[in-house]
Amino acid sequence: MADIRILIALWRTLRYRLQYSLGLRLLPFKLRIAVTKQCNYHCRMCGIWKSKTPKEEITVEEIRKICRTNAAFFKRLVHVTFTGGEPFLRDDLVCLAKAIHEFLPQVRLNLNTNGSL
Repeated sequence: MADIRILIALWRTLRYRLQYSLGLRLLPFKLRIAVTKQCNYHCRMCGIWKSKTPKEEITVEEIRKICRTNAAFFKRLVHVTFTGGEPFLRDDLVCLAKAIHEFLPQVRLNLNTNGSL
C-alpha cells in the first residue's frame, strides 16, 4: 500500500510541475490559516511568542468572507490547517471550524498544537 502512495505522490508532483511550467492555473490542495499568535509555551524551534507584531487574530467573519470570495479557487481544496501560536487558546475555535465547514464541507481540518490544552 505504501508503494502505491509513493507513486501517487510522485505523479501529483510531476503533474504539478508540468502544469506550472506550461503556465496553467493551479488550484491549491492545502490551506494554512494562522488563527493566533498567542502561545502558552516558549518552544525553541518556533519563537512565535517573541513576535512583536500586533496580536490581531482572524475573525469568523473574515474566514467566511475569504471562503465566499475564493470559492472557485478553493474548489480542489482537501486540507485546511489551523496554526499559529496555539489554536486551542482561541475561545471561538469551534466557530472558526464551523465557518470552514460551512463553505468547504469536503476538507479535512488539522490543528497544529503543542498538545498541552
